[in-house]
Amino acid sequence: MAFLDILNDAFGFTGSTYDRSCIKDADLIICNNTSIESDHLILSAEVIEATRKGADLIVINSILDTTDRLLSTLTLDPMRGRA
Repeated sequence: MAFLDILNDAFGFTGSTYDRSCIKDADLIICNNTSIESDHLILSAEVIEATRKGADLIVINSILDTTDRLLSTLTLDPMRGRA
């Protein structure tokens, strides 16, 4: 149980238990090993809106779709199997 809240101090909340409504007020969104538009079409609309309001987007993925390329503040292409 202690591992569920290990990042509370850094994030300000337990991100793993929150639903997607927290995206609208986010100032930083990190997507690891996923393509926003390709893998999460509905969620991508909320991420796009958040970035329009000023949220930074970090995408860590070897395959970057159009949304990832256009909206991300930072993209990282990890070595295969290391994402």
